[in-house]
Amino acid sequence: MESLINDLKKYNPDLKEAEIEGLLYILATEKNITNNELITKTGIPKSVLKSFKTSISQYLQEVDSDEVSLKVDKKKTFLDQNPKPYKWSIYEDNFSDNEKKIIRTIEDIRSKYIEAKRDYDQFFADSKSTLNKAKIISDKGMIKNKKIALIGDDDFISLAIGLLNDSYEVIDVFEIDDDLITFLEEEVKEKSLKRINYYRYDARKNFPTNFINKYDVIATDPPYTRYGIELFIHRAVELLVKNNNYSGLYIFLNFTSGLKNPEKEIKIQDIINQYNLLVEDKIGKFTRYSGAETIGNASSMYVLKVTPKTDLLDLPNITQIYTFENNPEEHFPYVDHYVFKIKGVKEDIINSKSALQRNIGEFCNLHRLKVVDSKITKFKNQGLSFTFILSNSNLVVHTWPELKSMHIDLITCVPIFNKNKMSVNLSRLFRTNKVEVRNIE
Repeated sequence: MESLINDLKKYNPDLKEAEIEGLLYILATEKNITNNELITKTGIPKSVLKSFKTSISQYLQEVDSDEVSLKVDKKKTFLDQNPKPYKWSIYEDNFSDNEKKIIRTIEDIRSKYIEAKRDYDQFFADSKSTLNKAKIISDKGMIKNKKIALIGDDDFISLAIGLLNDSYEVIDVFEIDDDLITFLEEEVKEKSLKRINYYRYDARKNFPTNFINKYDVIATDPPYTRYGIELFIHRAVELLVKNNNYSGLYIFLNFTSGLKNPEKEIKIQDIINQYNLLVEDKIGKFTRYSGAETIGNASSMYVLKVTPKTDLLDLPNITQIYTFENNPEEHFPYVDHYVFKIKGVKEDIINSKSALQRNIGEFCNLHRLKVVDSKITKFKNQGLSFTFILSNSNLVVHTWPELKSMHIDLITCVPIFNKNKMSVNLSRLFRTNKVEVRNIE
């Protein structure tokens, strides 16, 4: 089995070895599983599953069939190797009797509202995921006496919270779909749920001022585009109450990019960081859907904790946020952008203009950064700023002699030579091992 998995790994770089073994376990132990059922069970995107099926074509009854089934003799071969099952989601289906009742209630409600509107990127979560979304908010202690806002609610989270724990102060739902609002209002009335309100709202428009800075908890599942997540996080931060007790403020964000787009995952993290939100938890494949095979019928849950530095950014005019709008991201010219914080610089260097200038010049030579012009500015507190115009952009340095610290901002429009040696060279030149580096682009 080990050699088989190693061989399959070569053809399936997007899958871990344990995931490959888990897939073989499913195929060896389950009968008549379809492509869509396998995607829903594992959270593996459609394109990744297709590649996997191709890699095991010699073991399958039919490669192009909608049903994924092993040849009879191959199934026995896999079983004899005792493949191990894989835990496709770390969030267990361990529900109490009351929670099982809520799941059945959500399933009944969903059966009455089954039409997903692609114009709004609606993909409905299964009933267990809907309850799990409510549970994780409750488990974090974010329901009792809390003001909760939901930006979008096609997964019926407002109903799940109301059925699970009605100790909240208020739940306000901001939803663009008029039909969905009407339906949810009727269900709230029928189930006698209290203090749940629905407002027609398009996230591309500003919130009415009476909702700004009002809520302790925000939950949202934005459109799966870069501009969708950027806009919805911005709106979520707008709704958060302003106070000094940041420990009680959270944003629960569902989002995914799929295995084939890890660079989008990095962009998500970058957007979260720009708002100075702390990722307290990230649970992969937390929410399961139907009809979203391209992302594996699954999305991750980001539990974002508000910090004292969480604040709004300048938001551009965003008008296209849905996937159907086919709005490709504009390609920005190539840049290499690094920021360095250097502490513990030796006094004979940090207090000497000539030593600083000499060492910065050597750093530029080591990394083939051609200086075409420079300027030095001295401040009253003895701090210095060095501005170097490079043939391919610029380098700016500022020093704080009293703190033995300096800050370097380097940006170029061509790849930096030997960039993996920059921290080592700075540490040597300024005789300190306290060098922090951050890659911006």
